[in-house]
Amino acid sequence: SCLEYLTAKMYLKFGKDQNIEQLDFISQRFAEAANEQTIQKMKMIYRKNMNAAMNYSMEYYEGKISLFMVQSIIKGVVPLPLYGWKNLSKDIELYIFDSGHANILREPIVASVAEKIVKCINDTAK
Repeated sequence: SCLEYLTAKMYLKFGKDQNIEQLDFISQRFAEAANEQTIQKMKMIYRKNMNAAMNYSMEYYEGKISLFMVQSIIKGVVPLPLYGWKNLSKDIELYIFDSGHANILREPIVASVAEKIVKCINDTAK
């Protein structure tokens, strides 16, 4: 699956501490905006998320999957947007937003994301 591919690739690249560069990025990015305790909490949450991702096994889903992605996909990590997802459902709707991961939940992009989520919910209710 896509998640297994990503976590395996990250584990091979960064080793047992599960993506040291990302943890360093958290420290650098939020150094001025957060205190050390908050940064350490963010790192702990990131490690727990990575651990969960590495231990989760996705199964085939009979329904439709709405896949939300940002345009700035990290080169070499996700070669194709639907990589690994095609085997999880026969019906995948892809939404790509002109944003980076850190900005997808900020204005003005978040309004577009919300609009698409509402569309997905309404389409499911029909």
